[in-house]
Formats: sequence, C-alpha cells, structure tokens
Amino acid sequence: MRLLEMWDDFEDLGDQRKFYRIATIHWSDPEEWKPGDGNFKVPAGWAGQGGIYAITRRHWRQANREQIAYIGKAINFSKRLIMRHNHFDIVRRAGPTMVSCGRIKFQRIKSHTGHYLEIEDIVKFAVWDHLENHQGFHSLPGFRKNASAPKIMQPWIIENTGYRFERQMPRKIVYPAIAIKI
Repeated sequence: MRLLEMWDDFEDLGDQRKFYRIATIHWSDPEEWKPGDGNFKVPAGWAGQGGIYAITRRHWRQANREQIAYIGKAINFSKRLIMRHNHFDIVRRAGPTMVSCGRIKFQRIKSHTGHYLEIEDIVKFAVWDHLENHQGFHSLPGFRKNASAPKIMQPWIIENTGYRFERQMPRKIVYPAIAIKI
C-alpha cells in the first residue's frame, strides 16, 4: 500500500486498480436570467443535455462580487431551468441573477443520473458559504435518502474548467478527502 500526498497524481496507485472516479465539469459563461424572461435560455448546443448548474446573485448589499447561491442537477437543462420550478424564486429577487451550466465528462465510468446527484452534493460541500439550497447537507454525498445513487461512498476527483465564478469554484475537488485547489 502506498500513501499519497494530497496533490499526488491519483491516476495510478501502482497495482493496476483505479480507485477514483474522474469527472470534469466544463462551466458555461453565465447568462442573466431576468424575471420577465420566462424559462432560462440554455447555451447553444446544450439543450437536452444534463449536468449541474450554478445560480449566482449580486445585489446592492454585496461587495462587488457575485456569490454562488444555488447548485443543482439537471437531467435536461431545458426542462429543469424553468420559471415554474418552485426553487427559482431567487430569479424574482432584486439584483441580477446569473446562471452557468456545467456539462460533465466522465472517465472510467459511464454517465448515470445518480452520478449527477453525487457530484452536485460534493460541489455544494466545496462552495457552501452562501448557498440557499440545503438539500443534501444532512448526509454525505451518495447517501441521500430516496436518491438514485448507490448507497456507498464513491471516491471522486472532480475538475472544474471554463467559467471560474470569481474564484469561488475550486479547480479540483478530491473526495472523500474534500481537498480543494483554488
């Protein structure tokens, strides 16, 4: 058995077994979602695709920066980011509301909707400071009640590329170590 330093390359532990699942999230540039717009206009080419999304807010009491207020999963961005969804009262509040969609590319495993939920929970633990949604915080990722994900702890390496959310989104998350690299 070999102990790893926090930032060692987890790709190969030397015994041909691959322990970590790898996911790369590519975040789109944020677009404003105005209250009168109705449903959110998903970035071109992303309609019908799934992944996770982040809603950010900036209002007059905040100092110069947006804050990640909501992280969610979507099997289909076009069907999830709609005004009648009860969690999106955030869009009707004062101040600009921006949405960034994150497409996930998996390595070593096939895409599965349960993996979206695990990744959503892991990302929420990494950026929890100003989140307004609290689903998933009562348990560890992969153990949420009534979830479609398997009920075992799965080790993940999650890399974030694309939009950086003014340095609030970590570049790399290693779970279950919950180590983040900013």
